[in-house]
Amino acid sequence: MRKDIQNAQQLLPSIPRSYYTKIAHFLEKQGFVSQALSVSTDPDHKFDLALQLSKLDLAVELAREIGSDQKWRQLADCSILNGRLDLADKCYEATQDFGAMLILRSSSGNLDKVAELAEMARSARKFNVAFTAYLLTHQNLKALDILVETNKLPDAAFFARTYLPSEVPRVTQLWKAEQQKSNAKAAQGIADPLEYTNLFPSFEESLQIQRYLEQSERIVPASQYSTRTSNNQRNVFEELSKAFTSGLNLEKN
Repeated sequence: MRKDIQNAQQLLPSIPRSYYTKIAHFLEKQGFVSQALSVSTDPDHKFDLALQLSKLDLAVELAREIGSDQKWRQLADCSILNGRLDLADKCYEATQDFGAMLILRSSSGNLDKVAELAEMARSARKFNVAFTAYLLTHQNLKALDILVETNKLPDAAFFARTYLPSEVPRVTQLWKAEQQKSNAKAAQGIADPLEYTNLFPSFEESLQIQRYLEQSERIVPASQYSTRTSNNQRNVFEELSKAFTSGLNLEKN
């Protein structure tokens, strides 16, 4: 109470160890958080004190000892506040909070980590996160596979039409077969571009554009964002025409 910490520490060995946590709570209330941490024997209390003092490495050891998802989440929040994004990511991974990992890894521009997350989320059957992570890392075929795997065949067909026209025939056949089970008449209305070319007047061009983009597109650093033309302002048909004029030779996959 007199804030005589030196004499208090000399008296501490004479006090039974069973009282140490009570003493630690008392010290914490008096504002002696660091001393409370050195005295407390309760892992939960020590964890809370370590967070107050931003002793994150110690908090990691205590979180492992306690084994509580709540502690890992608390530690993740504290890590972010202290600029330890790497540690926050490990905390979220410990609790398999794939949504938080997606936000953290994508916002920090860590492409390799986002790609790694896609595989982790897929293995854990967290398909929404896996799909988004595949899309962010330009792994469109794997994103399409997620839609097929989860039987979202109409979504898969439209996704393929937009990003992977070469996959449209395969997906439409899957969609048609699935629809046939419940509504044969509706299944007949699903058109395959290889059979009904008149319904897909630009399909052949879209296949060329897909090959063109696969050969020419490269993932660039976020620092180049301001100098890049956004996708909604691009005319890929014109880009392809100019590329052909320049002697582009598209290789079929």
